[in-house]
Amino acid sequence: MTHSKSMMIVSIVTVAAALAATVPTALASDDCDALAAKLTATHSNMTVDRRTEANVILFRYPPLGGFSILCPNIPTENPALTVSVDSAYPTAAFWAASAALGTVVTGAATNDIRSGAQHCQQLALKSANELAETRSAGIKFECQAFTRDGGGAFITIYKSTE
Repeated sequence: MTHSKSMMIVSIVTVAAALAATVPTALASDDCDALAAKLTATHSNMTVDRRTEANVILFRYPPLGGFSILCPNIPTENPALTVSVDSAYPTAAFWAASAALGTVVTGAATNDIRSGAQHCQQLALKSANELAETRSAGIKFECQAFTRDGGGAFITIYKSTE
Protein backbone atom coordinates (compact mmCIF):
# COMPACT_ATOMS: atom_id res chain seq x y z
CA MET A 1 0.00 0.00 0.00
CA THR A 2 1.43 3.41 -0.91
CA HIS A 3 1.88 6.23 1.56
CA SER A 4 -0.91 8.29 -0.06
CA LYS A 5 -3.38 5.39 0.24
CA SER A 6 -2.40 4.85 3.87
CA MET A 7 -2.89 8.53 4.64
CA MET A 8 -6.29 8.50 2.89
CA ILE A 9 -7.44 5.52 4.96
CA VAL A 10 -6.23 7.18 8.17
CA SER A 11 -8.07 10.37 7.18
CA ILE A 12 -11.32 8.53 6.46
CA VAL A 13 -11.18 6.66 9.77
CA THR A 14 -10.32 9.87 11.67
CA VAL A 15 -13.23 11.79 10.13
CA ALA A 16 -15.64 8.91 10.79
CA ALA A 17 -14.49 8.71 14.40
CA ALA A 18 -14.87 12.45 14.91
CA LEU A 19 -18.36 12.47 13.42
CA ALA A 20 -19.50 9.45 15.39
CA ALA A 21 -18.13 10.89 18.63
CA THR A 22 -20.45 13.90 18.32
CA VAL A 23 -23.62 11.77 18.29
CA PRO A 24 -24.85 9.91 21.36
CA THR A 25 -24.88 6.14 20.99
CA ALA A 26 -28.50 5.07 20.61
CA LEU A 27 -28.16 1.68 18.94
CA ALA A 28 -27.63 -1.13 21.40
CA SER A 29 -24.21 -2.74 21.18
CA ASP A 30 -26.03 -6.07 21.14
CA ASP A 31 -27.51 -5.24 17.70
CA CYS A 32 -24.07 -4.68 16.18
CA ASP A 33 -22.63 -7.68 17.97
CA ALA A 34 -25.46 -9.81 16.56
CA LEU A 35 -24.72 -8.54 13.05
CA ALA A 36 -21.00 -9.28 13.51
CA ALA A 37 -21.84 -12.78 14.76
CA LYS A 38 -24.11 -13.35 11.77
CA LEU A 39 -21.36 -12.27 9.37
CA THR A 40 -18.65 -14.41 10.96
CA ALA A 41 -21.00 -17.40 11.10
CA THR A 42 -21.42 -17.26 7.31
CA HIS A 43 -17.69 -17.60 6.58
CA SER A 44 -15.31 -19.84 8.52
CA ASN A 45 -12.19 -17.79 7.73
CA MET A 46 -13.68 -14.44 8.82
CA THR A 47 -12.82 -12.90 12.18
CA VAL A 48 -13.59 -9.70 14.04
CA ASP A 49 -10.40 -7.68 14.33
CA ARG A 50 -11.68 -5.03 16.73
CA ARG A 51 -14.40 -2.51 17.47
CA THR A 52 -13.51 1.17 17.48
CA GLU A 53 -14.81 3.92 19.75
CA ALA A 54 -16.65 5.25 16.69
CA ASN A 55 -18.80 2.09 16.69
CA VAL A 56 -17.08 0.58 13.66
CA ILE A 57 -16.42 -3.16 13.68
CA LEU A 58 -13.33 -4.10 11.69
CA PHE A 59 -13.10 -7.61 10.23
CA ARG A 60 -10.38 -9.73 8.68
CA TYR A 61 -11.47 -11.79 5.70
CA PRO A 62 -8.89 -13.08 3.19
CA PRO A 63 -10.90 -12.49 -0.04
CA LEU A 64 -11.17 -8.81 0.91
CA GLY A 65 -8.20 -8.39 3.20
CA GLY A 66 -10.48 -6.51 5.52
CA PHE A 67 -13.79 -4.74 5.69
CA SER A 68 -15.87 -2.88 8.23
CA ILE A 69 -19.39 -2.37 9.45
CA LEU A 70 -20.41 1.05 10.71
CA CYS A 71 -23.06 0.57 13.35
CA PRO A 72 -25.25 3.67 13.38
CA ASN A 73 -25.48 5.89 16.42
CA ILE A 74 -28.92 7.10 15.35
CA PRO A 75 -31.74 4.55 15.58
CA THR A 76 -33.30 5.59 12.25
CA GLU A 77 -30.12 4.81 10.32
CA ASN A 78 -28.99 1.44 9.02
CA PRO A 79 -25.65 -0.33 9.38
CA ALA A 80 -23.21 0.29 6.53
CA LEU A 81 -20.74 -2.14 4.99
CA THR A 82 -17.47 -0.70 3.67
CA VAL A 83 -15.21 -2.81 1.49
CA SER A 84 -11.94 -1.75 -0.10
CA VAL A 85 -9.41 -3.13 -2.51
CA ASP A 86 -5.97 -2.04 -3.72
CA SER A 87 -6.98 -2.14 -7.37
CA ALA A 88 -9.04 0.02 -9.67
CA TYR A 89 -10.35 -3.18 -11.24
CA PRO A 90 -11.41 -5.63 -8.50
CA THR A 91 -11.45 -9.37 -9.10
CA ALA A 92 -14.55 -11.55 -9.40
CA ALA A 93 -13.73 -12.93 -5.92
CA PHE A 94 -13.84 -9.40 -4.48
CA TRP A 95 -17.24 -8.72 -6.06
CA ALA A 96 -18.64 -12.07 -4.93
CA ALA A 97 -17.47 -11.56 -1.33
CA SER A 98 -18.70 -7.97 -1.25
CA ALA A 99 -22.12 -8.97 -2.59
CA ALA A 100 -22.49 -11.82 -0.09
CA LEU A 101 -21.60 -9.56 2.83
CA GLY A 102 -23.83 -6.78 1.50
CA THR A 103 -26.75 -9.19 1.43
CA VAL A 104 -26.25 -10.04 5.11
CA VAL A 105 -26.01 -6.37 6.09
CA THR A 106 -28.88 -5.02 3.96
CA GLY A 107 -31.15 -7.99 3.25
CA ALA A 108 -31.04 -7.17 -0.49
CA ALA A 109 -30.47 -9.78 -3.17
CA THR A 110 -26.84 -10.65 -3.88
CA ASN A 111 -27.18 -9.79 -7.58
CA ASP A 112 -28.60 -6.35 -6.69
CA ILE A 113 -25.67 -5.67 -4.37
CA ARG A 114 -23.08 -6.83 -6.90
CA SER A 115 -24.51 -4.90 -9.84
CA GLY A 116 -25.09 -1.74 -7.78
CA ALA A 117 -21.58 -1.80 -6.31
CA GLN A 118 -19.98 -2.42 -9.70
CA HIS A 119 -22.00 0.37 -11.29
CA CYS A 120 -21.03 2.82 -8.53
CA GLN A 121 -17.35 1.86 -8.80
CA GLN A 122 -17.42 2.39 -12.58
CA LEU A 123 -19.07 5.82 -12.13
CA ALA A 124 -16.37 6.78 -9.62
CA LEU A 125 -13.61 5.74 -12.05
CA LYS A 126 -15.11 8.07 -14.66
CA SER A 127 -15.62 10.95 -12.20
CA ALA A 128 -13.12 13.82 -12.07
CA ASN A 129 -13.20 13.76 -8.26
CA GLU A 130 -13.07 9.93 -8.03
CA LEU A 131 -16.40 9.85 -6.16
CA ALA A 132 -19.85 8.53 -7.02
CA GLU A 133 -23.07 7.48 -5.39
CA THR A 134 -26.08 5.65 -6.68
CA ARG A 135 -29.20 3.83 -5.47
CA SER A 136 -30.64 0.56 -6.66
CA ALA A 137 -33.29 -1.75 -5.20
CA GLY A 138 -33.54 0.35 -2.02
CA ILE A 139 -29.78 0.19 -1.42
CA LYS A 140 -27.41 3.18 -1.48
CA PHE A 141 -23.85 2.84 -2.75
CA GLU A 142 -21.14 5.44 -2.10
CA CYS A 143 -17.84 4.92 -3.87
CA GLN A 144 -14.36 6.21 -4.41
CA ALA A 145 -12.31 4.58 -7.16
CA PHE A 146 -9.07 5.63 -8.82
CA THR A 147 -6.27 4.40 -11.07
CA ARG A 148 -3.49 6.63 -9.68
CA ASP A 149 -0.87 5.11 -7.37
CA GLY A 150 -1.70 1.59 -8.51
CA GLY A 151 -5.45 2.03 -8.13
CA GLY A 152 -7.98 1.40 -5.42
CA ALA A 153 -11.65 1.35 -4.57
CA PHE A 154 -13.72 2.00 -1.44
CA ILE A 155 -17.39 1.07 -1.54
CA THR A 156 -19.95 1.71 1.19
CA ILE A 157 -23.26 -0.16 0.99
CA TYR A 158 -26.35 0.37 3.13
CA LYS A 159 -30.12 0.23 3.06
CA SER A 160 -31.37 3.65 1.99
CA THR A 161 -33.70 5.49 4.36
CA GLU A 162 -34.89 7.82 1.58
